Amino acid sequence: MVRQIACLTAAITSIAAIPHSTLANPEVETFSEPIPEAADGFLVDYCLNCHDEIERKGDLSLDFMEIDWSDHQAKTTWSKVHEMLEKGEMPPKEEKQPTAVERQAMLSWLDTTLSQRDPPGGTVLRRLNREEYENTVRDILGIPFSAPESFPSDLEYHGFDNVGEGLVLSPPLMAQYFEIATTAADLLIPPLKEEKVVPSETTIIGPNDFTLNFTTGHPIDGVLRMNSSSDPLARGSVWPNRFEAKSTGRYAVTMELSSYRPEEGHFPIVKLLAFTANGNSFTRTSTLHELAEIRVSGETADTYRAEVDLQKGETIVVHYDNASLSADQSTERLAEHLLEIFRADPKLGAAWKTAGYQRSDRGWSWWDRIQKIKNQPGFSTEKFDPESEETKEFALKMARTGVNLFETMCCYRFFAGPGLDIHELSVTGPLPAEKKSIDLTPSDFTSLDASGTLTRERLYRLISSRNTVAGSAVWPSRFEAKVSGVYRIRFDATTFQNSNAIYDIGDNPFLIELHARRNSADPYELVDSMRKLAEFSLLPKLEQAQVYETDVVLEKGETIAFRWGNSPLYSEPGNRFYSPDAFSRLVEDRRILAAYRKLGRARELTPSQYYEAVIDLANSKSLDTNESNSQKTPDLAAPAVHNQFARIARQDMIRHGPALDIGNAEIIGPVRLVEDNEMREQRLRTARFMGHRQGRNDEAYATAILQPFLEKAFRRPTTSEQVSNYVKVALKHTAEGNRFEDGIHLAIRAALCSPKFIYRGLDAGELDDYDLASRLSYFLTSSPPDKKLLKLASAGSLSDPETLATETRRLMASKRVKNFIDSFAGQWLDLRVLPDIMPDPRLINWNDNYLNAITDETEMFIAEILRENHTLDTFIDPDFTYMNRFNARLYDYPFDGNNAMKRVSIKRGSRYGGILGQASVMMATANGVDTQPVLRGVWLLENVLGDPPSEPPPNVPAVEPDTSGAKTIRELLERHQADASCASCHRKIDPPGFALENFDPVGRWRTHYPLYEKKGDKTVTLKGLPVDAVGQLPDGSPIEDVRDLKRYLVENIDVFSLCLTEKLMVYATGRTPSFGDRKVIDQIVAQAKDSGNGFQDLIVALVTSDVFRAK
Repeated sequence: MVRQIACLTAAITSIAAIPHSTLANPEVETFSEPIPEAADGFLVDYCLNCHDEIERKGDLSLDFMEIDWSDHQAKTTWSKVHEMLEKGEMPPKEEKQPTAVERQAMLSWLDTTLSQRDPPGGTVLRRLNREEYENTVRDILGIPFSAPESFPSDLEYHGFDNVGEGLVLSPPLMAQYFEIATTAADLLIPPLKEEKVVPSETTIIGPNDFTLNFTTGHPIDGVLRMNSSSDPLARGSVWPNRFEAKSTGRYAVTMELSSYRPEEGHFPIVKLLAFTANGNSFTRTSTLHELAEIRVSGETADTYRAEVDLQKGETIVVHYDNASLSADQSTERLAEHLLEIFRADPKLGAAWKTAGYQRSDRGWSWWDRIQKIKNQPGFSTEKFDPESEETKEFALKMARTGVNLFETMCCYRFFAGPGLDIHELSVTGPLPAEKKSIDLTPSDFTSLDASGTLTRERLYRLISSRNTVAGSAVWPSRFEAKVSGVYRIRFDATTFQNSNAIYDIGDNPFLIELHARRNSADPYELVDSMRKLAEFSLLPKLEQAQVYETDVVLEKGETIAFRWGNSPLYSEPGNRFYSPDAFSRLVEDRRILAAYRKLGRARELTPSQYYEAVIDLANSKSLDTNESNSQKTPDLAAPAVHNQFARIARQDMIRHGPALDIGNAEIIGPVRLVEDNEMREQRLRTARFMGHRQGRNDEAYATAILQPFLEKAFRRPTTSEQVSNYVKVALKHTAEGNRFEDGIHLAIRAALCSPKFIYRGLDAGELDDYDLASRLSYFLTSSPPDKKLLKLASAGSLSDPETLATETRRLMASKRVKNFIDSFAGQWLDLRVLPDIMPDPRLINWNDNYLNAITDETEMFIAEILRENHTLDTFIDPDFTYMNRFNARLYDYPFDGNNAMKRVSIKRGSRYGGILGQASVMMATANGVDTQPVLRGVWLLENVLGDPPSEPPPNVPAVEPDTSGAKTIRELLERHQADASCASCHRKIDPPGFALENFDPVGRWRTHYPLYEKKGDKTVTLKGLPVDAVGQLPDGSPIEDVRDLKRYLVENIDVFSLCLTEKLMVYATGRTPSFGDRKVIDQIVAQAKDSGNGFQDLIVALVTSDVFRAK
């Protein structure tokens, strides 16, 4: 990597000699301008009492004789003065006021001066943000590319992460550019792989060297003891905390294991699973790749060995697979476990009953509290009866605490058993690469849905030809192809059938099918979803096992599935659950039918028990086959019926045949490598980029490759000198003994780190058509300009207003505009913060279904407004929204759909709907626990009303809600406003904030604040103080609740339009608005209104304005 960076740095240095003037901000005219006498007199009379160098209220001084316009802060200061004077907010109402003529004269001077000194434009040098960078790399190279998690986050500035002033280029970011340029180039032109010899080493893992979550295991008596087998890793598995595979390969695992106080007849089954060392600890073991299975034989420590295949970065999970205790069990089963503990130790039961359950009780903390009670001197069990109804009810009540009880029972079992003891685990590897064969025994096979079973003779018996993978096929649990290639498979098979079999296949050969499948594939897909590798015929009634061998092609990640292709069970075409021929054969047997009729469904019996009960009845002399009901033909197509006959058929074939028995198997390979889909895509990608040499020398060939690439990367035509510089880099690298492809690889990396790629609008001077194409495309698609935009830029016609408007509408109608909706709406409405908010569980049992529903609602809502060019008041008070059953539940809306989002009509003027009534916005402006009108009020001023308040004075504490409910938030804010420095802003902030107060932290309507009260083991929600949403806007407009605020905005839609336009302008141009920009924004809003005030109309007016086209 050091050498790669050194090469890349040298390459960039040799070609990136960009004049400093193009990287710096445009040169600013530096001079001071005296304040005219009339303006100075106005300041003395009406402003300097508060804003001279001594007072500096609001940290603002206007005590100047002249203005230094080279100071950027001067433009900001005097623009703010203009704004406050124009709104009438300054001087304060209680101070001396200027006449209308004086105010207008001052405003006129400020307008003229600021229009000249702070015109439209001023975007600082603007690099691509993360999303734009990823999309650009993907587009220009045609590769599947994403920046790594380590890529530094972009800073938000003025509400967005694409504003030039926030897009600083830090040293860590530059280092990342170097690194990910190599990653991107590797995806296009893979480097030659060097064979690395990784030394084999042994890691010894003792009882204290495992990662333990909650109560998955406990070091005790010199061992690590496990006693549960829950599916989530963090509840039933352990793994080494200081081992992970340093390279992909085969590893030898040695374990010393023993049972601890096992239940009679119980032998622990230990499964070794592959898990990424830094993965999610709540991953389910059922989704992990199984490496090996071990059956622990007794209470004396014994050594067990297995060889496993691990990917780089994986570790080995130890999972106790068949423990009797599991967090996944039902409440009733957990209660029964607890009663078993009480029966075994009544004193502990009495102590447990005395302790009861407290909210913080869980695992060791609960266990320790119970033990303290049990060990109290004189503690008596006299009144405790583990068999009483009272105790059983108590156990059921405790079981309702779920994992809390489960973890505490684990603590008990660490001492009392039963359990599994891990004495030591050692891992050696990677083993030498020469070992390319894997031996499989029948116990290494996996199947689902009764497609087969492991027999006592240690053969894997197949019985079904169902047309789904689960239910017909078996596959090895510890093999998958690490690379695509030809593999040699050798296995033995035989037929099985005895004289008691109900079915007979006759003299027809058994068809053995081999298929390729991925372990990650859905096992319930149709058999046709697998790729058929080979088919063999096995003659029936041969006692000697037959050996088969064939070469098959497996792609990386595939394994081999075995299937019996013509079983009597489910051989009928197209039947997934119902086998009419096989089941009819059972119905035709009068005694079996009568036994089925008499026994019924008997769901409490296992399949084996049910079969035995049916056969016993069928063979009994007491069975009456002449009873009218006993011979009534059942409806075999009904699931409740055919499921019972399937149990009979499967069990009979397992016991008596016919069946196909698979014995041992061996897989050798890869014998030779082959090209898989991934490799093929890589090869074609490289070929498309490199083109054909066509007899050209290296320089001509490199020029033909790099020139079109550089034009895409720099988003404009390149000069011959620029292309020549990159060609020289490539050829120099080739001359140093590297491949020609490696030289191109280096040139690509250099271009991806070039300022001309990383930055937009880099060239000095005004925006030309190419800059305009980039600005438009990144605005509406977060991606580089497409061919049509670049073609129009090349012709010089994109800057034509009509053409620019047409292209803007074209991009808004394209699929890529989703990037704009996700990015702009996600930041404007703060949707991006939603995944980080976890609502109080006392409010709602929140999950991702709710999160996805409220996010999709807002994004689909905005997408329709844009797509259909709805008027801007639709944002505020629409007659539609999008719902599924989850967000409909939040709105208490009678929804008849499911999880799919659906357009729903709603009434205008209602509490829900629009950005002021959607759960996503209400949740983003709360904290998941409570609501604060100040936060929502500030958000509304900044994002809807376009009147952001000033920063609060220093040393003024925030207003925190009174969670005891003794004081209302309104009372607290009224006290807060007693401070004169707070009052002026809170008069603007509080009324709109209170207007949203009926929405709780997840967007549900409420009339009272919640009050939580503990009653026994439960927390109940009571009605607290009533919500008071009443207020008055600064212009005197009364507000009762959010409906009045909506009505006010619809009637004064320009207020919202100006705010939205400014947000769009900042996002599009990457700069905060200058005074000149703000004047043009007023014109844009008026133009859009004249065109119908549609959302598309507004964006077109923005793009064709001087604001958008100004650099």
